[in-house]
Amino acid sequence: MNKHLKKLVAGMAVVAITVIGSSSVGANTDDLHQNGKIIAFANSEAIQWASSRGIIEGDSSLNSNLTEGQFAVMVSKYFNMPESTKSLRKHTPNSIHFADDAYNSLVQYGVPLNGYLNETARNQPVTRGVVANALAHLVAYRMNLSDAVEFLQEYEIVPQDIHNDPLKNFNTTGTLTKAEAVTMLYNLNNAGFNELSKGSKESSKDLNDLAWIAMKRVDDTLKFDVMNLINDKLNKVTNTAKITKQFEQGNGYQQGLYDKTAILPTTDNWNKQSRFSGPAKQPKVTWTYGSGNFLDSAITISKDGTIYTANAGGSLLAIGVNGKEKWQVSLPANSGSRSKTVIGKDGTIYYTASNYSKNKNTKYFCKNNQCSESVLFAITPTGKVKWYTGLKKDTIFGSPAIDESGNIHVSTGRMANDSYYYKVSSQGKILNTHKLQYEPTTTPILTKSNRIFVANYLFDGDKFIKRTYDMGAPDTAFSTPVVDDQGNFYYGTYTGSLGFAANDGTVGMDLILDPSYIKSEDGFKARSGARISVTPVIGKNKQIYIGTEEGMLYGLPINELASHKDAQSSNHLKAFIFDKKNPLNAWTYKTDGWVSIIITDKNGTIYTGTENGTVYALNPSGKLLWKVKVGNENVYDLAIGDKNNLFVLVGKKLVALK
Repeated sequence: MNKHLKKLVAGMAVVAITVIGSSSVGANTDDLHQNGKIIAFANSEAIQWASSRGIIEGDSSLNSNLTEGQFAVMVSKYFNMPESTKSLRKHTPNSIHFADDAYNSLVQYGVPLNGYLNETARNQPVTRGVVANALAHLVAYRMNLSDAVEFLQEYEIVPQDIHNDPLKNFNTTGTLTKAEAVTMLYNLNNAGFNELSKGSKESSKDLNDLAWIAMKRVDDTLKFDVMNLINDKLNKVTNTAKITKQFEQGNGYQQGLYDKTAILPTTDNWNKQSRFSGPAKQPKVTWTYGSGNFLDSAITISKDGTIYTANAGGSLLAIGVNGKEKWQVSLPANSGSRSKTVIGKDGTIYYTASNYSKNKNTKYFCKNNQCSESVLFAITPTGKVKWYTGLKKDTIFGSPAIDESGNIHVSTGRMANDSYYYKVSSQGKILNTHKLQYEPTTTPILTKSNRIFVANYLFDGDKFIKRTYDMGAPDTAFSTPVVDDQGNFYYGTYTGSLGFAANDGTVGMDLILDPSYIKSEDGFKARSGARISVTPVIGKNKQIYIGTEEGMLYGLPINELASHKDAQSSNHLKAFIFDKKNPLNAWTYKTDGWVSIIITDKNGTIYTGTENGTVYALNPSGKLLWKVKVGNENVYDLAIGDKNNLFVLVGKKLVALK
């Protein structure tokens, strides 16, 4: 036992400690351990003792799993806690629960339990770790989980650890029978711990305030996610029937191991044709979630409707269907993320973040004495970090993509700086690294023929083929490509054109959208048209939708672009000028500013957002259906939900429209 703990226990006013012999544990060594984990420690004498004290009534169900509510009643009886004159305000205020009085008393001592406010948690099996935490808190005041288990084993409240790893072998996440819990109280009494620690009594605050404090004391590995349980039950009953069609990336893409049952498991690496319908008429705001940082990332949506997004401070946020925050993964100050999240097949959320501190001595994301500029995170659906992997260069625009084996592909770096392209296993191991020169970063795009487009580089699996420029195609800056059914790539450029790169690496094309920027004296060499940073969308009608930073939205036919005979060649680029001399079956629509995002719904309706906080809906022919102002700042992302709704990231807000 550590010095801190010994000093704490020695100072408590308790009776002399009696060392408990082997007879106090009603099982032999073989019964106590299995694969190094303590599995049972019931005692028949303890049952008789508890029954005589009124801690339990009868001996029925002694071998059944103990619920947290049952444990709360047993503990309150053991310490003879007086009945509270106050009552907790539960989430179900009109419901009467058998453990109400026990929780009303225990909360005033700050006992770390999960079920103060919700009966669902009270009725679930209590874990060994929660029991250890609660008992150690009551008699020795606020020990962490490791110290609590060590304390219980030191005084033989539970069997001794046989592998010198108390926390692991006590099996803190395992369940407990009523007989085992009774034996712990019996041993606690015999060891002289039958009085409450003087420090455990809390000040006379509102009981619900005390409840939140107490619930936060539960170790992170033992916290009970009530909302997750409820959502799981709802999903089994309603969600399977509700969402019958699974997510599809598109025929030209390699089919990655995304969660295909999710409403939207990725923002990139798919054709952006939602399987759901968005608002047909001008929608209204149903709720707004506000953040202290800009929400300049993107939206993914799980199968239960939870929205995941990252903010500029690097935090990953989980927002429920009612617009309330469920949890967040917070990072240190001067961290940041504009990474788009993706949801893997098992529900794991992947995203990246970086250390933006100007102080070079600031060390974040450290592992084995090595610190990284950036990291790729794997997060569980309940907000726990599964693992993280360090990356070189920052990931300000680096967003993950998932391949057919479940590996995560991500790129790092900024414009005009060296960058890197990584392939990482689903366990966080770096499988391949490619250094890229002087390239901005976009999301890696994976095709059905195993071609990968990342930051103007084309790969065949792990093998580099060539750059887009060497194919006669322009470079992209911030526009991640979209892929047609044949696996060809389309993207916007910072010189105001639509770029095309064939999947086999043989040919490229440059469609100049606005010829007014071309100077006659230098042909195509010195043009700099309206920049394009948005990712294009391919509609079901085989049109490409793309928009410029000057607010123009285009609908362009794929077939005419790919087979046009009048393409001109200059400076190694095959260029086609979109003007009156070269007409296309196309349309344009002028918005109020920089086009930042485009998506389509199952009906072909086009939704787009601008830098001025306006959301537009147009039909496939480019006719305005409706527009709505959701803010005065940039619309960073749009996502279509499964209830004819639309979610908008605008400035520091997430807005739900319907």
